[in-house]
Amino acid sequence: MNLSLLVTGLAVIAITAFLILFMTRGLKSQPSAYDENYIINIKRKLLSKWPSSFDINTLIDIPVAYINLDQSTDRRNRMEGIFDAYNLLPRPVRIRAVWGTKYLKNPSAEPWISPELHPLLRDLVDSGRTTPGELGCLLSHMKAILYGYQSDLPSLLVLEDDADFSCVGLWNHSLSTLIGRLPSSDWNYVQLYYDCNEVVIESELTRLDDGILCYGTVAYIISARCMAALYKIMFDNFVLTTRMYHVLKEAGLHFSSDLAIYNILSPKNVYIEKLQRFAMDNFEASFDSTIHTDHTRQHWTFTKQVWNRYLGTQN
Repeated sequence: MNLSLLVTGLAVIAITAFLILFMTRGLKSQPSAYDENYIINIKRKLLSKWPSSFDINTLIDIPVAYINLDQSTDRRNRMEGIFDAYNLLPRPVRIRAVWGTKYLKNPSAEPWISPELHPLLRDLVDSGRTTPGELGCLLSHMKAILYGYQSDLPSLLVLEDDADFSCVGLWNHSLSTLIGRLPSSDWNYVQLYYDCNEVVIESELTRLDDGILCYGTVAYIISARCMAALYKIMFDNFVLTTRMYHVLKEAGLHFSSDLAIYNILSPKNVYIEKLQRFAMDNFEASFDSTIHTDHTRQHWTFTKQVWNRYLGTQN
């Protein structure tokens, strides 16, 4: 056997084993609602279908940032471990997420947010119009968008720290190719994971009409055009201003990440693919949702659908 082929084969086996370890860590303490053997087996099946010679940089070929709370060290270690195993370059940038509860108690912890905005957001939570978790998630995505704008990026893949990479090796084409296939240059977002029960997705690439929402900010691409527009509306000198509050309030938008960011601009120019590129990976006990624990079951249902579509099964 050719020595180089043997070395390549052993490397693929080692990386696959490593990825299975990181993608399934914590399952021993998983709630009984989710079948740990099912998760391990389906991820093993997905990874076994990847090409024997695989370079993730040929598929994820745009800049990447991921959002992660300081206290979510397990999630950070999982994401960083996957980046190491894939050798994803340039290295994805970690966006230090806003912990809503901490920010509401100590606004100086987030100096990039105007002090004048704090009492307005505090009132939203006190009046029950949003929760600390939803608010922190929204602010974290604003922080990621600010990073992309400050860095003058042509586009940015934004990931939450529970994004699942099990399907990446089965993509038909790269993210830059996807962007090139968009029918218009005025696109704002492409959602790469979504919860879209009320919309029938028939074409491979669909533009969502204004008023139609597919939920989820686990994974999306945002354009430079969109980042610049949001910066102009909401920021001054790289500080998030009270204009964010007034824009969302006047538009009647809920202060949660997906309901807000996908609908601020009009037309919204949000696209989705029929076959989602990412699933979620927050079903271990230690990885449960840090925002919406009340509908983790719904996340689980949609994640299984994504996995099974790549495998061509309906289980």
